[in-house]
Amino acid sequence: MTKNQEYYQKNKKKILQRAAKWRKENKEYTKQARRKYILKRLYDISEEEYNSLAKKQDGKCAICGNEEKLYVDHNHGTGKVRGLLCNTCNTAIGMVKENTETLLKAITYLKASG
Repeated sequence: MTKNQEYYQKNKKKILQRAAKWRKENKEYTKQARRKYILKRLYDISEEEYNSLAKKQDGKCAICGNEEKLYVDHNHGTGKVRGLLCNTCNTAIGMVKENTETLLKAITYLKASG
């Protein structure tokens, strides 16, 4: 075990308390850092790329045009980012497992049942 590991084990409680206190005192910084981390880790995009997509879409959902919080929509098979969607549209696509045939059948059903 290295000296750093030994120190951590001996002082774990104190270290964790100090970190929690710092996060509490720096909520906005922590929130922004987490957002950047999630964008990079989950979608491999930077905050600037997210902002560019939002600007390109005029701050609106790429499907319904609502101006609410936008979530990154990506192809689960390839990981490629498609755009930004509101929670409702993003969830709808996920619920049908991104299956375009199912979505087309749903459209046909809705049109037929008026």
